[in-house]
Amino acid sequence: MLELTRRHQHPLSLVMLDIDHFKLVNDHFGHQVGDQVLEKLGALLLDSIQAGDIAARYGGEKVILVLAETNLKNACQFAERIRLEQEKPLPWVRISLGVATSAPQEKLEALIARVDKVL
Repeated sequence: MLELTRRHQHPLSLVMLDIDHFKLVNDHFGHQVGDQVLEKLGALLLDSIQAGDIAARYGGEKVILVLAETNLKNACQFAERIRLEQEKPLPWVRISLGVATSAPQEKLEALIARVDKVL
């Protein structure tokens, strides 16, 4: 996807989401509740992205979203919308989000490292 957006000179943004203190959720409420948090958050994310975008778990409590045709401003607005929507079904869970948009000729690994750093 990154190569295709480069070829056509279209923006591609990543949003990295981290469930704050997820280990404490599992420790205090059990892994079953932790799984329910992941399921609800996953459903919210899948309902929020557009066709052609990608949502994937990236480690224990991190999720990465690949947003095609999305510039930095729109990706930040999307991330804020996710943050607000997440509070409805899970008001006691906090998330952190980082956003980055690909630079010309930037490798995917560098873009992931950059979004992880701003997270």
